[in-house]
Amino acid sequence: MLTASRLLGLGFLLSAVAGLSRCGDLSSNVIGGNPAQLDALYARGDDLRQVTDSLARPLIGSGENVGIVVGVLDVTGERHVFSYGKQSLDSPRRPDGNTIFAVGSLTKSFVTALYQKMIDEGTVTADETVGDILPGKTAFTHEAKAITLDQLANHTSGLPRQPTEFAMFKSLVHYELTGDNIYRHLDRASLYRYLGAFHPAASDVNAYRYSNIGMGLLGELLAVKAGKPLSDLLAEKIFHPLGLVDTAYTVPPDKTSRLATGYVGRSPLFLARNTPVANWTMDEALEGAAGLYSTVDDLLTFARYRMGLNEPVASVPLSRGLFDVGAPRFHAVSLGWDVDRFDDGTRIVYQHGMIAGFSAYLGFEPDKKLAVVVLYNNFDWDDHIGHTLLLTLSRNASEAAARRRLTLESPRLSK
Repeated sequence: MLTASRLLGLGFLLSAVAGLSRCGDLSSNVIGGNPAQLDALYARGDDLRQVTDSLARPLIGSGENVGIVVGVLDVTGERHVFSYGKQSLDSPRRPDGNTIFAVGSLTKSFVTALYQKMIDEGTVTADETVGDILPGKTAFTHEAKAITLDQLANHTSGLPRQPTEFAMFKSLVHYELTGDNIYRHLDRASLYRYLGAFHPAASDVNAYRYSNIGMGLLGELLAVKAGKPLSDLLAEKIFHPLGLVDTAYTVPPDKTSRLATGYVGRSPLFLARNTPVANWTMDEALEGAAGLYSTVDDLLTFARYRMGLNEPVASVPLSRGLFDVGAPRFHAVSLGWDVDRFDDGTRIVYQHGMIAGFSAYLGFEPDKKLAVVVLYNNFDWDDHIGHTLLLTLSRNASEAAARRRLTLESPRLSK
């Protein structure tokens, strides 16, 4: 017998199916829980440990999350890692900077970095099209053949989040009941069939429309251009040069002891929170969208690279391809990254990742060279730590700089 809550859940499921095709981003940032909490964090001037504890410990104590690892790169370039909860409910081991998590859509940030690197090397050009790279795919529609690499990298190709078809509906229902891979039915053959019937609305082309299949297609095209699998290409161009030792599409046997167990969070709807969920494997044609595993330590290194702090390895410029996607909310995107701009001039560049029983946040403040990584072993759409912590650090850094200037300009005030 369905309870009222389950009936409500079923109604939500049906509305979610309809919304998946048009929703730009299902994830969100919960900043400080409420404005008073955020103001209190600013006003107290707490040290980093106190601020991070105040955000993470309630999530563990309430049972909302099993384990959380928070990594911070501060304005001096120093790294800080804070650990909470458990790597697995079956073990007392606490997760740390070397604990491996599935990072979902954070995969996209690596793929767009690879894309920019291949542009810099002259391997590809931004205006190359699907038809240029896959000339033998005559079954693709004219609109599909005209999609450029740059449109794919910036979610402006007109492709939806995923195909809106009955197979997707069945997969979503199955996921909400079992937690199984929602994309298990999507492979290269189904993606290519979809491109053979792709006729976007004119208003969707060159407008921001978040697309998993679009980013998967970008990874596929880069692999075709290079003549090697995307996993090998990323390892050669990004992972190895940066020394990312634990970032990969598979976790080898000698590292499985460091792999966190993933658990139900807000989804799937019909499984109890903190039920373990099997890890997902993505088809090669979707590896550009998701599928990587990583650690806080590796992601902090990648954040340094993204902010231009990893000389002599060149970084990816933020300014390239900046699209405004919601002026009232001061929101934009750049090479697949979200960019939030605040009234005080603060910019936060970030991505969310959700897959199987995991959630991830990677964000940085490019002007002050601050970065925050948060990895959870529960699936939740809302991040409660990342933005709050970055805004707090940014505000404190600004106030500290203002105090230094005031001291230098009026030395008597410091006596």
